[in-house]
Amino acid sequence: MVSQDNVSRLVINGARNKETARALGISPSTVGTHVESIFRKLNCATRAAATLKALTAGLL
Repeated sequence: MVSQDNVSRLVINGARNKETARALGISPSTVGTHVESIFRKLNCATRAAATLKALTAGLL
């Protein structure tokens, strides 16, 4: 099972949805769903903002 943690680590390292999907063996739309959920939980609208919040909060 793929976790949001796996998705978030790849996204923070700059992977696009398609690249993340390929690396984890899931569909790009599933990655998109995980990314949207991560944005909601961190109250962010962009990958950069989510990355900054996650790193400064020590989440990753």
